[in-house]
Amino acid sequence: MKIFSLITKSAFLLLLAIIVVSCLTQTRKDEIAIRGKIDGAVGKMVVLEELTATALIKMDSTLVSAESDFAFAAHPVETTFYLLRFEDEHFITVVLSPGEKLEITAEAGSFPENYEVTGNEDSKVLQQYFTETYRRQRAIDRLREEFFSSTHRDDFQKIKERIDRELAQVISDQRNFTISLIGSNPGSIAGLLLINQRFANQKMADAERDFDLYELLDSTLMKQYPSNGHVLEHHRRVADFRHRLEEERQIEEKLSPGQPIPDITLKDPSEKAMKLSDLRGKMVLLYFWVSWSPPCRAANHQLKELYAQNQPNNFEIFAISLDHEQRYWADAIKVDELPWINVSDLRGMTSPVAKVFNLPQELPLYYLIDEEGVILLKTTKFGEVVAFLKNS
Repeated sequence: MKIFSLITKSAFLLLLAIIVVSCLTQTRKDEIAIRGKIDGAVGKMVVLEELTATALIKMDSTLVSAESDFAFAAHPVETTFYLLRFEDEHFITVVLSPGEKLEITAEAGSFPENYEVTGNEDSKVLQQYFTETYRRQRAIDRLREEFFSSTHRDDFQKIKERIDRELAQVISDQRNFTISLIGSNPGSIAGLLLINQRFANQKMADAERDFDLYELLDSTLMKQYPSNGHVLEHHRRVADFRHRLEEERQIEEKLSPGQPIPDITLKDPSEKAMKLSDLRGKMVLLYFWVSWSPPCRAANHQLKELYAQNQPNNFEIFAISLDHEQRYWADAIKVDELPWINVSDLRGMTSPVAKVFNLPQELPLYYLIDEEGVILLKTTKFGEVVAFLKNS
């Protein structure tokens, strides 16, 4: 019995050791390691943050050692983004998958504009993006400094025009660079971060203008990372936007020349309900505007002359304001002396009318409608309205 007991005990200890070793092996397999060396940053704090699809989570922090080193370890369940944030608020973003190791080298004086990263190809894509972006940001900072230091000069307007041109060029270059970098690396999960970047307070990629790029990332990454949270969030956004585009396409088809105009009933400033279809028998200019927009206020004055010329010929303007405030809308009508039908529900771009007509953010917008309520012309250009009426 004693011998059996010893054998049983030995077997138990052996099994326990196997379990422990197995767990340690599994831990090492899943563990990521981030090591860095930043010359000139001894004693400075480095913070590790995880960027999930919905939040930024602080993971750990450490001080740069006397040897200029720092190190972090974590156990992610999927490929994800990490921010390395330094106490001067500069940061870099890296990508790591379970089991990967990353090495970062830099000098404090030029960080984060210049650094090197090895161990992960996605992180190299991000390095390429951020080092180039910091260089362009310095160019913008120089232009901004020149702008404010020149406001007192007699030739300031000429300087401002040049700065505006140079600023526009820097932003254009940054956009082209960003789009090219994403398109050149469609299988890189780094693209999900880059496609949402802003520069000089402007989005570098736009879901409407660059939808093909959004779809390319979606199709490529869903094959590689079908269960990744970042990829699934992008997939959801692409699906939502695709659905919206289809809705807008259907609306545009219904609002093309030759189609009947949707009927509208809105109130004028005196609260009287005005119905668009009550104007059948007249040629109508349906005009969308807003009181705080300089282009719209300029259009008001252009339309007054057009109205005076055509109103005797069975012509009417049905102007829909996308204002929110009654007083601003009423004041604009009074100040601009607008003689035509003016209506609004004072709900701005949240108005059902905005959805029915798929209104753009930038107004004015014009629809010319014939006596039967059929669309003749849709345009944002006043000159096209004038030319159509002249030739009709």
